[in-house]
Order: sequence, then C-alpha cells, then structure tokens
Amino acid sequence: MHRSGLAGSDEVEAWVRVGNDLEPYARALCPAIGEIKDRLLRAGATAAGMTGSGSAVFGVFRNPVLLERATRELERSGWIVLCCATLGRADHRRGLGLT
Repeated sequence: MHRSGLAGSDEVEAWVRVGNDLEPYARALCPAIGEIKDRLLRAGATAAGMTGSGSAVFGVFRNPVLLERATRELERSGWIVLCCATLGRADHRRGLGLT
C-alpha cells in the first residue's frame, strides 16, 4: 500500500503501531506473519500490520520505489502480493455513484 493514496495516512500509521491484540497468538500459530512484517519494515515500509485474525499482512509505504522493490522481493519468494491504495470518503462515495 503506497502512502500517497492513504486518506489520513498519519492516523493509519499510528493505528498500525498500536497493534492487533490477536497478533501474538496468530504469530505463534503462523510464524510467517512476523517474518513478513519484518521483511516489509526492512524493505522500507513505514508501518506493517496484520489484518483481523491474520489472513493477511500489509505494509504502508511512503516511497513508490521501495514499494515496487518490496513487491518484487516478496513475489520472488513465492508470496502473493497485492498493491493498493485507500480512498478518502469523497472518492469512495463518488465510486459508489453517491455524489
């Protein structure tokens, strides 16, 4: 996820740093969660987190070059990588045809 697409990105990064209460348990069951988070942070993510109960791990990148490099590295290791950007409320409503 590239930071320029994030609405309220500073808040997102702060939220990710607070953490996920389920993460220690999910990491105990699936150590790859911690490994991927560590790799994302070493690759230049400003924050990395685990979704919900651990079905996905994500990184927030400020730099698109670092994002692309991390994407290639993880894909070469066999991981499925999806790059995306979040939408602000106005863009989301526009996309739904509500404005």
